[in-house]
Amino acid sequence: MSPWLETWGSLLAQAGTIAVFAGAGTYRMLRQRRQRAQAWESIAADAGLADVAIAHHLFSEELTARWGAFGVRFTRRFGREIARSTVSQQTGMVTKGAKSTLLTIEGLPPGLGLAPEKSGLLSRQSARRELQVGDPAFDSAVYVQGPPALLFAVLDWPTRVLVIQAMQWPAVVAGGALALEVPLEYAGGPDNPLPTMLRRALRLAERLQRPPDLVERLAANVRVEPLGEVRLGNLKTLGREYPEHAATRGALRHALADSDDEVRLRAALMLGPEGLPVLREMALREKGDETWTAWAVEALGAELGAETAHALLARALRERRHLLARAAMVVLARVGDTEALRTLSRILAVEKGDLAEAAAVALGGSNRAAAEAPLVAALDHATDFVRQAAAQGLGRVGSIAAVLPLREAEEGYPGDAALRRAAREAVAAIQARSGEASPGRLTLAEGESGRLSLTEGNEGRLSLAEPSRARR
Repeated sequence: MSPWLETWGSLLAQAGTIAVFAGAGTYRMLRQRRQRAQAWESIAADAGLADVAIAHHLFSEELTARWGAFGVRFTRRFGREIARSTVSQQTGMVTKGAKSTLLTIEGLPPGLGLAPEKSGLLSRQSARRELQVGDPAFDSAVYVQGPPALLFAVLDWPTRVLVIQAMQWPAVVAGGALALEVPLEYAGGPDNPLPTMLRRALRLAERLQRPPDLVERLAANVRVEPLGEVRLGNLKTLGREYPEHAATRGALRHALADSDDEVRLRAALMLGPEGLPVLREMALREKGDETWTAWAVEALGAELGAETAHALLARALRERRHLLARAAMVVLARVGDTEALRTLSRILAVEKGDLAEAAAVALGGSNRAAAEAPLVAALDHATDFVRQAAAQGLGRVGSIAAVLPLREAEEGYPGDAALRRAAREAVAAIQARSGEASPGRLTLAEGESGRLSLTEGNEGRLSLAEPSRARR
């Protein structure tokens, strides 16, 4: 046989071999595609999906179906490039080559955003702030974005459990869709997780739907939610966004008997006069969290009465319950009678630390001229923040007579920048209340910032220098 014929014979044999292998590869690919389509159809049927359709493309294949109000989609893409569908662009979930199947369920509220806490998928794509629901386990596992009313309405206890489970897949909710990836190696066979993941995803999607009546759902959550912090979130959302709704009123009344002190307190405050009995009960109790007792005392204000406020203050000082003492002092300052001012002045003179500061703040808020003398005396208090509080109080109740003591305090503590600033601001406030300058009054004059000087041509008049541009 001639060399030419031998060469052509060899080439034909190789081509035949290649064709055989190519045909076998194509057959294997088509068989796998048919098997995958059959598996998908079986999974869809078991899940109760309707309108099932499968489409094959050059580099992808896709199943689409309906489940009630939801659209369901399985997507598998081939090739090395990262292929993104419309949903994956919204959620940040992608299919990488042929290594996974993207399961998406469409038809969720478009403003809802959920993702694994540390994934960064939502925080990178939205300027919305994360919302803390009040459930520590949930908040540490899930990054949450969206309208508070919608989020608190749908994220009840059973739904939060499902969401935490979904975040371990992981899954993302964004752009009105729930998306999660199923690894290819588990896409078929007896260990295929897709049927289980589909059922769980559908159940989660169903619970994440916007309820027919958002307000009623929030009110129901106030009644049945097991965690007080989450009940409080629902209650505050109702009061902020739906204050006039009948369901809000009912939820607030129910919350008056809540086991959580803050929930009861918030409900009483939002109910106004109807909540006064609960506030009074919390204010007068001898046990319980001091934080909420003090808050109730301050919320009642003059409604508490001077005699009761004096008794509460005496008890708080005796038991060294500082928060309650501070609240009682605020109430006494609002009452503003002679005995109240005398009590506050005595506390300012003999106490140290935060109780003395609270007395100075209360005297400053009393709007009584009699508060000036004890505040002036406190400008030389041993504690720096008490001196600052006294200066600030004089800015509210001080007269022209307090100007020189303020200036002396400023010069006497040159290293106390906060006191110097408070003294200057107090002098400026006194000047503003005093009106136009006249002999013996302060005027604003150009010069070094904060300096008091004699105004030329008006003997005996002081001026407070304007800040120079160099020192701003």
